[in-house]
Amino acid sequence: MKSAPAVISVAFVLGLLTWLLLHGLNINSARYDSQLRALGDFTRFERGMTREVLTARAGLSRNYDALVHMVNAYDDALTRLRDTAGLDAEQTRVIDVLSARADRQESLIERFKSRNALLQNSFAYFGLFSDRLAASESRPVVTAASALAAAMLRLTLDTSDAAARQVEDRLEELAQLQAPPAETDSVHALLLHGQMLHDLLPDIDTILKTLVAESNNREQDAMLAVILKRQLAARASARKTRLLQYITSLLLLSGIIYFGMLLRKRAMALRRRAAFEHVIANISMLFINSSNDGIDADVEMALRQLAGCIGADRAYFARVVGTTMHTYRWSRDGIAFEPGWPERVLSLAPRLDGGEDGIVYIPRMNASHPHDAMLTEAGVSGWLCIMAAHGSRDGILGFDAVRGGALTYWSEVSLFRMAFDAIGNAIRRARLEGEKERLQASLQQARRMETIGTFASGIAHNFNNIVGAILGHAEMADARVAPGSRPAASLAEIRRAGERARELVEQILGFGRRGEGRRERVCLRTLVDETRSLLAASLPSHVTFEVDETADIAIVTGEPAQLQQVILNLCNNAAQAMKEPGRIELRIKVHDLAKPLSIGRSEVGPGRFTVISVADPGAGHGRGDAGADLRAVLHHPPGR
Repeated sequence: MKSAPAVISVAFVLGLLTWLLLHGLNINSARYDSQLRALGDFTRFERGMTREVLTARAGLSRNYDALVHMVNAYDDALTRLRDTAGLDAEQTRVIDVLSARADRQESLIERFKSRNALLQNSFAYFGLFSDRLAASESRPVVTAASALAAAMLRLTLDTSDAAARQVEDRLEELAQLQAPPAETDSVHALLLHGQMLHDLLPDIDTILKTLVAESNNREQDAMLAVILKRQLAARASARKTRLLQYITSLLLLSGIIYFGMLLRKRAMALRRRAAFEHVIANISMLFINSSNDGIDADVEMALRQLAGCIGADRAYFARVVGTTMHTYRWSRDGIAFEPGWPERVLSLAPRLDGGEDGIVYIPRMNASHPHDAMLTEAGVSGWLCIMAAHGSRDGILGFDAVRGGALTYWSEVSLFRMAFDAIGNAIRRARLEGEKERLQASLQQARRMETIGTFASGIAHNFNNIVGAILGHAEMADARVAPGSRPAASLAEIRRAGERARELVEQILGFGRRGEGRRERVCLRTLVDETRSLLAASLPSHVTFEVDETADIAIVTGEPAQLQQVILNLCNNAAQAMKEPGRIELRIKVHDLAKPLSIGRSEVGPGRFTVISVADPGAGHGRGDAGADLRAVLHHPPGR
């Protein structure tokens, strides 16, 4: 059904061209030429018939063969005229007039032929008997016969009424003479043929006059005028048709040029589409082997290739994952991004009408439009933006024209949706592969920790026996010293350290059993005071320990032994890094986080947190002479 309009159009054009061809050829011209020839033959043969009649009247023709030929040709010319007239009513009427005239002419000729035959026969006998009577011995007969011959000769030349009466008088005179008996038959025959000549000569001359009168060109001129009128009309129509042919040819040529340009444009679009699909294929092949570490370089290369397809100076891909924005950029040499660009595009793009496909394409900016003005302020003169979805703000693929003044116009920018999906899928796959590697590393670490936990459990059991012996002997020794004495205080510290060691052993055993630790509300000020007394016995003499704590009461949720062990480890590490006298400073501060805070590969917050930091002036920890700054972030329990 879709091809029906094309078939109808082609059939119409072919019909129009055929009609123009037939009318432009002026086919009727041959018919009019045939009519003119037939009319010329009609006139020529009619004159020929008159000539033959006059020749026969003069006695120069002994037969009527030529006259019969002329009559037949005359009829044939009339037949040809009638055949070529066709259905033309006007020509048919004129031909009917010519046909009636031809019938009269032929009727007169037939009358002439019969009369002229009698006339010639009578002339022969009249001459014969005149010669006999001229040799008569009767003078009156000779005189009367001679007078009759003279009058007959005059009548031959002049068939007027006077000449006819004179012949009639001579015939009467001859009839009244008393001819000798031997010449009576000759006189009687002469009178008979003379009377016949007297009757035939005027009748034949009347026929001749009628033939001559009928042989005018009035009807032929009328027929010629009709033929010429038709011929001129046909020529005028042919000229108009040729003009229409010329106009139609121009229109067809224009149509061919127009459709040729459309085909050329379509071919260029197909070539450009093929080139773009080739770029997409190259990008897809590039992303097949992309890793999490090399995805940034691969995306930048993809942006560079895509920007070349549309003549962009800058290209970028931005996506929001959770609360983090991941941005990839590419720009030509010497062209930089404006501050905050393309991050601002994520808030600007949804306000523009991207249609159902979520694509905003502005080849050239219009400064009077409010959104275009915002883009112009960012140095953008042409813009293409592909959004993740209609109205979505979680991802965009953008292209800016800065130096060229405008993007290359392309009607099939919807193909960039494939590029958006290819880049987004590649980044997602790379991130998933990175997460997979991290999980695999975590799994390996968990397996190692499981092995370590099993080993540590065995050591912890033995170490617990040692700690139990230390605590038992400390209790026995405490019973033998005076309360409040210096040895009693030392034994109390030994007992407290043993209890911490026992708690540490319990933690090691819990780690080995993969059990959940006992979490409780811990006051950091009290915990730090206990830790200070433990550090006083373990820190070198050239290292001093100070605590800078906040005025707020810092209470957190955790395991006291683990927290104390972290602080002890931090401070011992700091003391080991100090080769010269110095100070270890422990700070306690409370912070309220309004947005998440990245710590390594994880995030904390938002919420209320306590930050414990340990600083020392020693070398190491990546700080050099400036000292180390080791922090632990602890979450406050709910309600605090």
